[in-house]
Amino acid sequence: MKCTKCGKEIKKTDVFCQYCGTKVEAEEKKTEVKQATVTKVPAQNQGSKGLAIASMVLGIVGILLCWCGLWVMIFPILGFIFALCSKSKSGFKIAGLITSIVGFVLQLIVTLIAILFFGALSSVYNSYTNGYYDDILDDYEEKIEDYYDDYLDDYKYASVYGEWTCTPYPEADYTNHDETTLDLKYTGKYVYGPSDKLSNNYYAGTFTYESEYDKNEKYTDRKFMKVTAPVTEFVIDGVNQSIEGKNLDFEIEFINDYDEAIIMFYNTQNTYYCQK
Repeated sequence: MKCTKCGKEIKKTDVFCQYCGTKVEAEEKKTEVKQATVTKVPAQNQGSKGLAIASMVLGIVGILLCWCGLWVMIFPILGFIFALCSKSKSGFKIAGLITSIVGFVLQLIVTLIAILFFGALSSVYNSYTNGYYDDILDDYEEKIEDYYDDYLDDYKYASVYGEWTCTPYPEADYTNHDETTLDLKYTGKYVYGPSDKLSNNYYAGTFTYESEYDKNEKYTDRKFMKVTAPVTEFVIDGVNQSIEGKNLDFEIEFINDYDEAIIMFYNTQNTYYCQK
């Protein structure tokens, strides 16, 4: 070791420097105390430096993950707190403050952009879906209306079918019987004759019908149907008769919700009041 005064080499066991006489023991103790003081300083600053480094790391994490959602804001907030708590004067503390603030600001900007973007997207989506569903609803309502229109038309036409029980209208004696039956079957076939003798006395054949639009437009409270019914079989008392010149075309004028009608046969002009 060297003497602290003259700088010459002396032994560690020497109490005094053999060159200048300076007491070695006292100086050595000072050196030991001084070294002890120096070693304590880094130990005190080590925790503050760690906080500064942690602050910087958290700030960087906040910057890198700023797009992940509001929960990431915890990183720059903690980084800022760690930087304030750190007593270190190193660059890590400054870096921690800067990165934490930048991460926090970026998080606010990204959140604002996300709110505006998704708000606009939601508005466009709602506008599109509302228009889309409006179109579907309009189309659905139109189809419903068409369905009911068709249904009502079918009902009106279906009202032609069925077994009508008819009596002369107005009261007239153009037949030798009071009541007739006109059975218009869904198969398109018909049977017509006196109700009490229908099994052995009747006209039969197939029929078609159509709406008489001109009359229907004129009489809004009633509907008229024209029925074409050629005779293919004519029976009297169970015996087939000639069908030459026989025709059963007639007009149906519906009244009272199509359950009642006035039927006029074109060939005879005979008119009947009929009920189903």
